[in-house]
Amino acid sequence: IKVDKDGTTYAPEASLNSRFRVNFDYRHNFRKYVWVDAQYEHDLYTGVSAGGSESADLLVDANRRGGASELRKALLGVQLGYVGVSGGITTSHWGLGLLANDGKHGWRPNNAYFSDPRSGDRVLRSRLVGTIPPANIALILAYDRVLGDDVLIGDDEANQIIGAVVVNPRKQRTGGIYVARRTQTHGNGGETLVTAIDAYGKWTQEITSGPSKYSLVAEIEAATIIGTTDLGPNPDFESHDVLQFGVLSRVSFGQARWGTVLDVLFASGDQNTDDGEINGFKADRNVDMGQLIFRQALAAISARSPVTASNPELVGEPSADLDRLPTRGAVTNTLSLFPRLWFRCGKDLTVYGGPLFAFSNVPAIDPLNTRTAGGEPRNAYDAKPGSYLGTELNLGMRYRPHWKRTQFLFGIEAAHFTPGEAFVDGANQRPSPITGGRVLVGYTL
Repeated sequence: IKVDKDGTTYAPEASLNSRFRVNFDYRHNFRKYVWVDAQYEHDLYTGVSAGGSESADLLVDANRRGGASELRKALLGVQLGYVGVSGGITTSHWGLGLLANDGKHGWRPNNAYFSDPRSGDRVLRSRLVGTIPPANIALILAYDRVLGDDVLIGDDEANQIIGAVVVNPRKQRTGGIYVARRTQTHGNGGETLVTAIDAYGKWTQEITSGPSKYSLVAEIEAATIIGTTDLGPNPDFESHDVLQFGVLSRVSFGQARWGTVLDVLFASGDQNTDDGEINGFKADRNVDMGQLIFRQALAAISARSPVTASNPELVGEPSADLDRLPTRGAVTNTLSLFPRLWFRCGKDLTVYGGPLFAFSNVPAIDPLNTRTAGGEPRNAYDAKPGSYLGTELNLGMRYRPHWKRTQFLFGIEAAHFTPGEAFVDGANQRPSPITGGRVLVGYTL
């Protein structure tokens, strides 16, 4: 796909993305409500080991290349009655994973999710949990030193204080609110101070119609981020206010052999990179909305923008923090609707698919082209963009046979993306449609 007005293209080769994970969970019960937990989970190898893009200026997700070892959990916990304490390295997850995502909530036979999660939010955490059984409420306090997530880049360091309230924890009808105060220092000496407020709710209803039984599940997560940051200073604003908002909802309906799922995602955008606010909400990279629009096309275009914006022939001195511009595959600045159907063709085979319709909330701009146009929105092709990102058709199949206590996986997922007017160029032309896909092979012991 073309990624700038000069005709530079992004066309990665096929890549091999591998993961080898081991995990261990142990609990010793002394008596009712008194126990000790130990958890260990380690990706001994994870990442792109071959293929992909070799061009550093167009790299979609540099954090994955070459492969690495990631310790995900080394955690010890103690439960004493209605109070539990734990400490160690662990992953962080809340709700549908819109902000805090452990990279482990992926495809299931009844969610038709086009996902292959990797990595996740990893923290060194101290946590205190208290329960109120009569009200079925859990109260959580935690302090994290962030080891790795989507926001950390390079030499960044981050700490966060977390408080959460959950009603009916681990039940089919549950809800809660999560508040995190994050302090992040950057390699250039700047600082970001933000508060994330994230609410989640889930409702499950079983429906019986004659001999048939159906299940209706509705989930919604809404998050807002407010605060200040020293990132991206300019002559008019040495620091910026942060105000971002995102919502992800999922409604599922079906029975044992078939079902339908609708995902709707809203993520605020930022149409002015020179004002005093940063408004672009980025969902966690493990929140997948299709396979090509956000994870490939928009990721490649945004990865090109730091290169064009730092061209010495066009600008006297590059703006600071251009490495923060790439989305790295995160879903941002959009209202997306993704309806899907799934069918179980026998015991172990599931077929699923559906169309993704994606719109931009504000014009999908290129910072340099917009600045040189006097502030009028311009996309990567130096044209006035429309609001429709395009249509993506997705189709998948996963076969998961069991043998004794082990499970195999063989899957194929493909997508065809037709760009909308958000990608129009100066000649009122759009890029040609693109097609991509992947094969998944796995074994779990």
